[in-house]
Amino acid sequence: AESLASWVQASLPSYVDSLTPYKLEHSVLGTDSPWIVMFYAPWCGHCKRMKPDFQSAASELRGKAVLAAMDVNKPENSPVSRKYNISGFPTLLFFDGGELQYPYPGGHNKEVL
Repeated sequence: AESLASWVQASLPSYVDSLTPYKLEHSVLGTDSPWIVMFYAPWCGHCKRMKPDFQSAASELRGKAVLAAMDVNKPENSPVSRKYNISGFPTLLFFDGGELQYPYPGGHNKEVL
């Protein structure tokens, strides 16, 4: 059942934009639109479990906010990781008006839970 669910999820259209450093600079930081960006690593179990919910949220928030993801495991994305101090996965950042607004500090922060 789990492999069937994975296959169905992979077959559905995704409303999550895939980011590159260029697209982050020009689309996320260059607009007034709200963006929620998930920084992830493909090998991360937490990221894999979050992916279906993140895709569902992208579908539900379509037209209100853009959800995007960046694979920080790729060497070309490491300057972005350093800029935003990405040290755990997944990390969610909220940008509005081209500015970082409310970083999600991660599940290790007891105040968030």
